[in-house]
Amino acid sequence: MTDTLLNKISKSSNNTIITDAWLTGQTGEIVDIKGDYVFRFIDFIDNGELRHKHTTEESKLTCPIVATGLVGFWLHRKDDIGIKDIFEAYFKFRLEQYVSAHKYDDDAWERDLQKEFICHHHIPSEKNLIKESKALFAYITESDQKKLISVSSNYLKFARAKRKELYPPNHPSNRIIEDTFLDAYRMGGPAYECMEWMRIEYDMPNMGPHWHKSGKTRKELLTGKWKNHHDSFIPEYVAEEYEDFDDGVLIYTDGGLMDEINENLKNYSTYDDRVRYIISLLQPFKEFAAAFNSKEQTDERKRAIERCRNEMKSWENVADDAVDELTGEPLEASKQIEACKSFIDKYEQDIKYWKTVEDDFFWLAQHGLGAGKYRTFRCEVNDKMCKCLGRWWSLMITFSRRLAAVTLTYGIKLMDIQEQCGIYLNWHFMITDYVDHKFITSIDHAKKLLTDIENNKRKEIGEKLFKSNEEFDAWNYTCGLIRNAQKRIVLVDGYIDERILSLLTKREANVTATIYSRYNETIKTDIEKYNKQYSPIEYIQFSKAVHDRFLIIDDVVYHMGASVKDMGKSLCAVTKMNITPQEIIDNVTK
Repeated sequence: MTDTLLNKISKSSNNTIITDAWLTGQTGEIVDIKGDYVFRFIDFIDNGELRHKHTTEESKLTCPIVATGLVGFWLHRKDDIGIKDIFEAYFKFRLEQYVSAHKYDDDAWERDLQKEFICHHHIPSEKNLIKESKALFAYITESDQKKLISVSSNYLKFARAKRKELYPPNHPSNRIIEDTFLDAYRMGGPAYECMEWMRIEYDMPNMGPHWHKSGKTRKELLTGKWKNHHDSFIPEYVAEEYEDFDDGVLIYTDGGLMDEINENLKNYSTYDDRVRYIISLLQPFKEFAAAFNSKEQTDERKRAIERCRNEMKSWENVADDAVDELTGEPLEASKQIEACKSFIDKYEQDIKYWKTVEDDFFWLAQHGLGAGKYRTFRCEVNDKMCKCLGRWWSLMITFSRRLAAVTLTYGIKLMDIQEQCGIYLNWHFMITDYVDHKFITSIDHAKKLLTDIENNKRKEIGEKLFKSNEEFDAWNYTCGLIRNAQKRIVLVDGYIDERILSLLTKREANVTATIYSRYNETIKTDIEKYNKQYSPIEYIQFSKAVHDRFLIIDDVVYHMGASVKDMGKSLCAVTKMNITPQEIIDNVTK
């Protein structure tokens, strides 16, 4: 048997090849009769002498179609131009066909026909044409079939890339890599859909088993288009997105994802803003992560159980014949106790159920990653979907470790943030630190950062105490605040001199400086001379008496226990305040 039969397929009726080599055992030709990239099998009568069975074109057009769409186009062009040129030419050909077919529609004036074709029509319709072209497989060799499968799958990949190139997602410029990565885990993304498919396929709904009312699983309840959606569309969608997904942005040091996140963290001036940003990075993982770690739901159930037990105790002290003082109705304490027991039982079922679901998801992911089976699953599983689930899970864990390393350098523990928002990407971290834009394996450095975080809680909230005669420490601390300013410095202090001007020379050139103080002719002269040489300082006199001193760095307000020029001479403190800068400025100026 020859390795290929593709060379016996005819591009036109003028140059046909009649053969009995087709795997079906039939004698005939595979030919594009009209030159429209639609190939049919034209059978012949062979009883010792070959004779035409179809003598007219109309008769030939009744023969079965065996190849069309991209496959038919490739059969025409494969010997003339390269595969990229074939893909580009076919894409253009189909786009022009679609626009031509719809440009006379009554509402064509308000439709973007190109976007309509590329984003919605082309790929689904092409999949159907590829399926239709599998009729050719009955006639050609196994190696030919593999070739057509490869060409078809690569074209679909090309079409998806074209769609993203021509109509990319609309992400903020500073979050393009980040949002593109996180989109996979958001609702509707491939990681999310893979997880949801697993829940339906293996009967692992979000709620416990006692919530099943019909006795049927979610999969058994699927019918019609929803059954087809689950059985065919979702596995195809997940596989395609899995194939196209660029995980290099995360797994390579120069991939760009962690650099983008680090730059964004730098642009936030306060601890709270950084925490909010980090939570926004965790939010897309919420549903996917909960499949593997249901701690938030479990903790809620444990609290509910504790409330029920406390309520039971209160009812145990109520006589069974007691009545409501307002209504006179019997309280029926025994029934209330039984109701509490019933709820406790259901909540405990939920906790046990979620633990089983966690174990099942972990097994499915590990199976997809090729890990040894430490136990068998309760049924046969879809290996392709397991492979996708395993990879999405692995990437989530890697992302959590990378993120934990970056946030640690800002004095933020990712474990604390997970507790705060109830989204647990990872429960046990293996720290790989991120220093100067390079990943390094350094457990000692990680331990040092963690220790610093634990030992400097007062520093984190901006509290600092200076004893008498600690002038240099106080000056050095204030210089650090000035150097850290990114946008503005505002000083509210009734007692200033040239030492304050010396302090403000340490700010960055693009950082504005404003001083609110009492009338002082000498300092006005000093500031005028300062402004001729350095980045200007705005000097504003108080409109009212102000006793305390405040230093505003960007959007953070510090209450200074002494005039800045005298800090450390005697016992004093600095405290970060939980108010906006505008509140201080308004009270000083109005």
